[in-house]
Amino acid sequence: MEKLLRGAMSALGILLLLLILPVAFICLGLFGVFLTADEDAPKGAGYWRQEISDQLLISLPEAEVLYEKDTHEFRDGVTAVSMKLRGSLLPEVERAAHWRKLPLHENINTDWFEDEEGNPLVARVKNGYYLFIDRYRETGDRFDPSGSPRLETLNYTVAIWDQDEGVLYYFAVDT
Repeated sequence: MEKLLRGAMSALGILLLLLILPVAFICLGLFGVFLTADEDAPKGAGYWRQEISDQLLISLPEAEVLYEKDTHEFRDGVTAVSMKLRGSLLPEVERAAHWRKLPLHENINTDWFEDEEGNPLVARVKNGYYLFIDRYRETGDRFDPSGSPRLETLNYTVAIWDQDEGVLYYFAVDT
């Protein structure tokens, strides 16, 4: 009887091992994927087109990503994306009331519009529009930069559309 019991326990142990090992390997594999995922890997035009459309409440045409960088860590950081649009934004800009003709308002801090080496991320735009969204403001007009003092330590979004070149520059600043 004891021999039979030991044999059953041994068979049960082997069965459990056969069931647990594949699950353990799958879990370790998934964990490894998360550990090796490159947060700086390009997200691509489809991702940014959707994300920026959602944030700006407009529909962007197909586009090619020229530059993308997201430095957000624990909510603080800057997202900078520039996209060459394959169509005009003019119908969307005219439909949306909050886009303004350039130049940018003086309260918008453009220090964020540079890469790590200090190179400008926005070309000199002569003809175009911009959209400002103060994501920190709870009252008043979130789309009006004149009510925000220099915007040094706030959460805001700025989009600049170069009408002549068809390039959209997008910045989300969170401090």
